[in-house]
Amino acid sequence: MKEMLSSVHKIIKDFDGSVAFKNLEREYFFVNEKWLEIANLKKEDVIGKTANEFMSPENAALANKTDLQAIEQNTPVEYTSEVILNGKILTYISIKWVLNFIHDKPFFICNLSALTTDRDKVLAFRDTINEIFKRKK
Repeated sequence: MKEMLSSVHKIIKDFDGSVAFKNLEREYFFVNEKWLEIANLKKEDVIGKTANEFMSPENAALANKTDLQAIEQNTPVEYTSEVILNGKILTYISIKWVLNFIHDKPFFICNLSALTTDRDKVLAFRDTINEIFKRKK
């Protein structure tokens, strides 16, 4: 598992969007610097916490809704959201899905976001992460 996360960490450095990983209890265990910048938060504000503990009620509701969709449907959930960053309103495309790791059982939730103009990059990055966590036969 550590090797897989190390591989993901290496490719995250090359991704200019935001990345967040949550356990199935929906507690964040990893967010990259871009995610923190967009959310205007520090790691200690996020790690080990659920969206309900630090997001606005509206944002937490969206996070919880898409988490549940990804878990229950076991398919990627794609959605857009607007954020204000440095005084500008930016539209982000997000893809959230559950990585199935051991015996096809859900393992953790991955969420990738980037500007809507970078949708292809988000999809390619998702495919790369999926390949790293592909179940070995």
